[in-house]
Amino acid sequence: MSIRSEPLPAASVKPSKPSGTLRDLCVLGSIYTAQFMPGSFFGIALVAILREQGVPLERLALLYVFGILMMLGIVWSPFVDRLRFGSLGHYRGWLILTQSVTVLSLVVIAQFDIEDDYMPTIWVGMVLAFVGAFGALATDALACRLLPPERRGLGNGIQVAGGFLGHLLGGGFLLALYPLVGWSLSITVLIVAAAIPLGLLVALQRPDVSEDEGSPAPIGAHYRRFLRLWQAPGGWRWLVLILCYPVGVAVSQSVFKPMLVDAKWSLAAIGLIANVLGAVAAMVGAMSGGWLVRHLGRRRLLRVIPLVQAASIAPLLAVAAGYTGQTMVAVTSIVTMLAFSPGTAIVMTVAMDRVSAEHTGTDYALQSTAYFLSLLVAGMLGLQIAAAFGYSATIAVGAASCIVCAVVAFRQTAGESSLKLLD
Repeated sequence: MSIRSEPLPAASVKPSKPSGTLRDLCVLGSIYTAQFMPGSFFGIALVAILREQGVPLERLALLYVFGILMMLGIVWSPFVDRLRFGSLGHYRGWLILTQSVTVLSLVVIAQFDIEDDYMPTIWVGMVLAFVGAFGALATDALACRLLPPERRGLGNGIQVAGGFLGHLLGGGFLLALYPLVGWSLSITVLIVAAAIPLGLLVALQRPDVSEDEGSPAPIGAHYRRFLRLWQAPGGWRWLVLILCYPVGVAVSQSVFKPMLVDAKWSLAAIGLIANVLGAVAAMVGAMSGGWLVRHLGRRRLLRVIPLVQAASIAPLLAVAAGYTGQTMVAVTSIVTMLAFSPGTAIVMTVAMDRVSAEHTGTDYALQSTAYFLSLLVAGMLGLQIAAAFGYSATIAVGAASCIVCAVVAFRQTAGESSLKLLD
């Protein structure tokens, strides 16, 4: 099969009408928030809870398997595209299934005593993470189906904001709540959070079936999309931009917490500034970025945001120079996260534009995985640069990377051979 015979990206998905309603956005926002809460709880709160109870570090390392299982979700994306659920809708059916299993898994975990039932909790938690990977794929694909082009910016702003909110609630709020209410009631909060989007999905009356969705493609065709997505017009240019986009902020942000530790900040104070205040700023930035997509356009935002991010990195230089008072650190956290999250929202908006009707989940998963892997690798490199050359040099490299990204974005979106954006 030739490349041209496959559905090409760039707005090939046609949502069923009416779409992109306030109710759709509420459903998506609740799902994104609920899906991030268990991972944050097991990866952040539970680590602290178990360590306080004296669990050895080598046993705590098992908790990071949850994150690995979630990252492997891209491997299963062809199955999410291939298998459908009739009248329940395609991706809506997947979500009803995965959210139901999530609720049941959490009900089982709530019956355990975390001190005596550590390994049973881990095993059920792995089921939770495995199912969550399918749910995350289905959510992104459902968003592609429900949101028309003019609402995708707002939808992706809600996606990013919902992720930060779920991270804040699961990793911060539940950690603070646990000493007051105990294990079972803390897990009950997760159960309620998972049940809310399940109820909204069941109440969602119209299935998420694209107008041009035909018979499902063979599973092999979905796996071939791992390469053919980038071979479509503008694909390689877009991949370069995806990989460039998060580098500057990730490199510079990687040293923020280590600088505070070196300045003798307490872990509690760092958590408040970075995990709470920073998360709130990121939510505001994501929603603002999503709103700006509609009013300024994709092309302009792709070019401008890296320059804004370069400017936002400047306060980190003051922290590196020793200005580590509460006000300075708070301003730094707010400014950098306000600038970072709109970048994620605009990249994910264009990613949504570039999915095909036949391979919706696979196409979106490939693009989002490329972005977040670049974010992860850049953060790791940032720490290596800091170890060799110091904090200030690392921050300067981050700012320079943002400027390079702005140049790349301008080149990739200019001229007749540029990315074909929907603006």
